[in-house]
Amino acid sequence: MSATIDALNYLYRWEHELSFEGIGGLAFEGLLRHCRLDYSVASLSRIDVFLGVLRKTKKVDPGTFLDAKANKNLLFLLASYTGEVISRSAGCPVEWYRFDEMLKIDPAIRPLGKGFHTFMIGRLPPKFNSGKDNSFFLPLSVLGDLLLSEHPDKSIAASAALMLHAVPRHNTPPEQSLPPLPPQSMLDVSARLAKCTPEERQGLRTVRPDWLFSDPDFAPWFDHADALLASGRVVWGAPVQADEALYKPEYIVGAPGDVVYDPEGRVPPDGLKQVAQKLFSIKGQIVKGNEPLTHYTTHLADGRSRVFGAPIQVMAYPLKASSTWFDQHLLPDGMLSQSCFPLLVSDEHPGLVRILPTRLWPASLREVWLAASEARFGVRHTPESIKARVLEAQQTEIPALAPVSSGLDAMNLYEKGRQYFHGRGVKRDYDRARQLWEQVVELAKQDGDNQGSLLACNKLGTMYESGTGVEKDSERARAYFLSAATQGLAAAQYNLGKWFLSIDNKNADLIEAEHWLRQAADQGDAEARSLLLECGMEGGEENEDSTEEEGKGFWKRLFGRRKQ
Repeated sequence: MSATIDALNYLYRWEHELSFEGIGGLAFEGLLRHCRLDYSVASLSRIDVFLGVLRKTKKVDPGTFLDAKANKNLLFLLASYTGEVISRSAGCPVEWYRFDEMLKIDPAIRPLGKGFHTFMIGRLPPKFNSGKDNSFFLPLSVLGDLLLSEHPDKSIAASAALMLHAVPRHNTPPEQSLPPLPPQSMLDVSARLAKCTPEERQGLRTVRPDWLFSDPDFAPWFDHADALLASGRVVWGAPVQADEALYKPEYIVGAPGDVVYDPEGRVPPDGLKQVAQKLFSIKGQIVKGNEPLTHYTTHLADGRSRVFGAPIQVMAYPLKASSTWFDQHLLPDGMLSQSCFPLLVSDEHPGLVRILPTRLWPASLREVWLAASEARFGVRHTPESIKARVLEAQQTEIPALAPVSSGLDAMNLYEKGRQYFHGRGVKRDYDRARQLWEQVVELAKQDGDNQGSLLACNKLGTMYESGTGVEKDSERARAYFLSAATQGLAAAQYNLGKWFLSIDNKNADLIEAEHWLRQAADQGDAEARSLLLECGMEGGEENEDSTEEEGKGFWKRLFGRRKQ
């Protein structure tokens, strides 16, 4: 794990009084608990005194002290604590590095050499260190001198003061529990949203996929995706598992997947990337003694289940994992070209997260993403090129669906209706969507049956059944479903079968329901087949152990979202 995550782990164990035994113990823990480590600058002076007392009373041996893991953990904890005090005074998180990592950033570290004293190197972000891009501090060197040198000439309090010399301090009162640092938000989402035009805001919306009816566990994400824009704050997230097509320039609109994140925004991108890789590597494995982690690895292997805010216990510091939707339209190049991205989380909707739409990203971050994509594929993909891929994909798919030349126009009208229905690129307008789909149906009457007409009939049926943009009309919905179902559209057959079992239909007809559901199942509709099996109609034969009343009750309980 990264040095920053290690530091957070030490602090979390200390703050929540968790055992250090699993990592080798913590030397002199009882004495340290009396030092009132309240994250104030004054507490650093108490650490100076504490180490001085240990040096004199415990007679520590400089030659063997670091051989014991518990002794090392004491110094690692105090180094992490020192960084935390500096963080709170500076109002920004301290970044931690090991020697080899810091050497890449600042070659000036080389003369200090690689050793215990350079195992944890702290650094403030450039804008917080008076323009000294490579300034750093070595708390382990100071702490080691205080404890192991016969005549120490250093002070941890003085070392921290040097780091904070040119940094504005925040007079934060002592806290009884570990509060979050200011989140690593890279922008003010609400301010950027306020600058968007109504059309641009529409472009930030995520359209519900047609298969969502069969994935009710995922529906809450789409129900609240727009709300996350209004109330969310930005933290880093890393993908744990996603569709392989999202890593290359293919058009699939979007796909579900999983991300790992820190709700408090403290864990840096590199740390999250390491955790994500670890989680994917143990997918499907049973982790003994860690039931929450086993539950999550089982979820990853399943591929169909959803989790929101699942606790990730791969270290002491708590992280979360959630299922989310990767929308290609809202990524800089339509791909997951980077291993971390800005993620929106919200206390109002715990566990629900979404990638921040690229329009709201800082230009610098967007440029880094696009440059990485260009280096990988040799071509710079942009939102404009994504749109071109969308149109190209539609044009290549349409001829395969349209049996007659006029069908191409029908399919274009149908797709335009979908844009208005979902508000994709245009203002959502149910009435306009209905008019376009009705026009598609009229074209079919003149030129013969076509795929666009069947899809439009099914859509109109769902509108009239649910009362979306029109006055609810169950019989009219049935007529539209029937028109498409009799011409072989599996989705309409499924919807018609469920119509006959609707709780609003007083004359529910199990025979008709089974007939249409079986028609859909025979075409390979997995949801229709699954419902038939669950109802006791295995292999086309009725289960002898189920009664008609039991079956009827089952269907009524299952009645819900229609297939689009």
